[in-house]
Amino acid sequence: MRISDLTLADIKAGKNWRASDFAAHLGPLHSMLIEETDGFRDDDTVVYPGVFISDSGKVSALLLIKRVGDIEIGGDYCELHEGQWRQVGLEPDPNAEFGREAIASPLAQDPSFESEGDGLRFENQQEFLSHVKRLGD
Repeated sequence: MRISDLTLADIKAGKNWRASDFAAHLGPLHSMLIEETDGFRDDDTVVYPGVFISDSGKVSALLLIKRVGDIEIGGDYCELHEGQWRQVGLEPDPNAEFGREAIASPLAQDPSFESEGDGLRFENQQEFLSHVKRLGD
């Protein structure tokens, strides 16, 4: 399966995927191979489903791709644009809206979601749940 195969239903389900060839991948990010799994190691690359909530209130599908054990917040992103996944930031968009992301299921061992215990992890999950139902509107 590739990132480009993911649907809105997959995003709404909130399941994480593992990038199976991230280190060797040379093509567009959305063509990267992914696999379903429930077990992640710190050196795995996780593909997190999420939503982007613009300041104007629009909600869109988002993927965060990062190494599980990295403490830095963020990573590479893909967005669903006109029914197709594309990497965020490759094409300048002077009209891009500001907003915030909400990740569906941050992994317990991902240190980038640690803030005052599990506060940041919980906030992401709750915000995702409150906005995901608006995907596809």
